[in-house]
Amino acid sequence: MDFEQKRKFKKFVYSKPVLVALFLLVFFVGKATWNVYDKLEMSKLNLEKEMRELQKLQERQAALASQIDYLQTDQGVEAEIRKKYRVVKEGEEIAVIIDDDITLPEATTTPKRSFWKFWKE
Repeated sequence: MDFEQKRKFKKFVYSKPVLVALFLLVFFVGKATWNVYDKLEMSKLNLEKEMRELQKLQERQAALASQIDYLQTDQGVEAEIRKKYRVVKEGEEIAVIIDDDITLPEATTTPKRSFWKFWKE
């Protein structure tokens, strides 16, 4: 390139409209980059949250699988039936233990009044 062409090129590149256009281009590219970074951070937080939730669900699944295994045995079924329905096997008896500290409210009876006294009052 000769000197005159270089001078025209520099004049064009350093002109106000081109500099404004470059500034706007850098601004919008920077803004887009910041938005992508912000979404990345938000995705990391969501991933951590979902991983904790997954861990809780896996623990719950393990507990439920253990309970299902227990309930598939005769002993487990019998224990669950006894717990829920308070039943006993034939020949067994239930012993109900009542604390001495608990006092039952005494039944209060109202004195019986005759039919005629009711109307006189």
